Amino acid sequence: MSHWWKGRYRDFRPARTAGCGALAVLELQGGQPSLYTHILFGFALFIILLVASMIGWILATHFSVGWWAVTFPSAAIATLATQYAVLLPVVGMTLLAMLALAFASGLVLWVAILTIRGLAEGELIPRT
Repeated sequence: MSHWWKGRYRDFRPARTAGCGALAVLELQGGQPSLYTHILFGFALFIILLVASMIGWILATHFSVGWWAVTFPSAAIATLATQYAVLLPVVGMTLLAMLALAFASGLVLWVAILTIRGLAEGELIPRT
């Protein structure tokens, strides 16, 4: 079965851009959220949900060091959610920040373990 999205939308680049962009705008505005930061935050969450819907297909791919590219956007979103939880102290935002931070930390740990395993088994370094 052919999928139109195969090989195109399986990464977090838009989430990284939106997450880092919202953090930058938030900092430039003196830490006050604006409509623009809300839009970027919502877009980043949308991209994460889109990629999460394809998690089975992503996990079926072979591990490579390229998986580290997923850790940065998840950490950026966790940082943004934490900033929002401080600025907008509501229970839902605090819970979202805790979940995002736990996910980002677990993801970094998981990818680190896979990297160490790949290095130990000689799968990540090309053989000459």
